[in-house]
Amino acid sequence: MRVLRSTTKLVLSVLLLLAATAAMASPASAAESRTTKNADGTYTIEYSPEEAEKLFAQEHGAPLGAQPLMGSNPCGSGYTHSGGAQRITDSGGVPIVTAYSWYKDIPDNGFYEDPTCGLLYSEGNYSGKSMYLSATLCDNYVDTPCATDAGYYATYAGPVRQTHGYCGKYYFFMKKTKTSSDLARGSFTVGACN
Repeated sequence: MRVLRSTTKLVLSVLLLLAATAAMASPASAAESRTTKNADGTYTIEYSPEEAEKLFAQEHGAPLGAQPLMGSNPCGSGYTHSGGAQRITDSGGVPIVTAYSWYKDIPDNGFYEDPTCGLLYSEGNYSGKSMYLSATLCDNYVDTPCATDAGYYATYAGPVRQTHGYCGKYYFFMKKTKTSSDLARGSFTVGACN
């Protein structure tokens, strides 16, 4: 009987310890992608910075810092930390477009002062086709103009950059032509901000 009570106490102690550890996990590291159904039947999937880094590495063969595109990282040197991502899919879950944000971690610099970069990739059935892509990155200051790259691209728009962009906003859309209706549109805050 004593063995059974001791075993029960040990199991309960381990379960309580595991529950306490899970409760203490930071929101950013514990965050998973979140999916929302849009009015037009498409879906928006928001990725935490950690999930966005995994997604990019999985789909592009390497983390951003090791990308061979254009001979180097398309954002430039040092943009290796994800600020999150957002993907729009069709009603069947096939990706239409994915917007990635990245930041350059500068030592002894506050997060709000870190430079940011945005890349917008056409995906799925649209990848490799000339589509009208627009990526706009705004910083966290009201008096700085937003940076935009818009035009016909077969792979991605960008990079767009801000000098102090962490906690800024990223707006994007994709169309077949400049004057046609949107195939996908989205926006999100760069970084793990409230």
